Amino acid sequence: MRRATASSSPGSLEWQLSSTGEDEQAYRERLWSAERMGPRQQVFLEWATPIYQGFHDAYGYRHVVQYSAEMPARWRDALLDAAATYPVLLPVPSHRWQDRVGAIRDDLRARDAGPGPVAWLRVDDDDLLATTFLDRLIPLVTTVHDGWSVSFGKGLTAEYEDGRLHRFGLTNRTMASMGQTFVGTVDRSGSPTFPPLVSHVRAHREMPVAVDSREVAYLRLLHDQQDRDLAADPVQNPTDAYHLEHLDEDLARLFPTVLAHADRPEESLVTSAPRRQRP
Repeated sequence: MRRATASSSPGSLEWQLSSTGEDEQAYRERLWSAERMGPRQQVFLEWATPIYQGFHDAYGYRHVVQYSAEMPARWRDALLDAAATYPVLLPVPSHRWQDRVGAIRDDLRARDAGPGPVAWLRVDDDDLLATTFLDRLIPLVTTVHDGWSVSFGKGLTAEYEDGRLHRFGLTNRTMASMGQTFVGTVDRSGSPTFPPLVSHVRAHREMPVAVDSREVAYLRLLHDQQDRDLAADPVQNPTDAYHLEHLDEDLARLFPTVLAHADRPEESLVTSAPRRQRP
């Protein structure tokens, strides 16, 4: 049986939050603040999780959510309540991103998945994968692709503010982190083996990579509480490159949970900040 699982814990050390040099108490207050966690709770639990539950129903997908044991009850209880409603979620308290393989192994054994190809993928808690993501991925989760990575390069971007999405754009980012997948295999004991963990931007230097940028595969949300330093890793949001008249149709098909929260094209043009004129 072909399977997929995901981990929702950032792997990069280049976090904007931890680069300020402030003391530990101030850091923790900002880390768990409503300004930072509120948008993530909305995006992940209200918008992303229902889509991932569809993955679970169709393919047995499991979404491993690694969270800190120090997470305040307000946020932890919301996650655990969601997991009770959506079987796709597997919350795992952990201090180490690298522990994800152990969580995947334990889940596969608990479900008596048996030997065969398997894949794990990464997606942050403030991004979404399209409803069609696994339909495109599963044909590549085979023994032939053992040791490969899969990168879906085309996605939508949108700016998130106060629960609303506006200024939608279309982007192509080969080797993007959103949905970056690593194909491995499960042995008869239920232990998975995957390609070595490398930065998503370096994967093509370490292993074969299947790249498919034909269709939109993810929605990346841009906001002022990003973990990464966007000044060091700028994300273009080329609204003009995306035909906004298709927005409702595309969201209804690929990201139906955000449709009611998206500004329509004319609203997007009115509320967005003035864009620089091309030379």
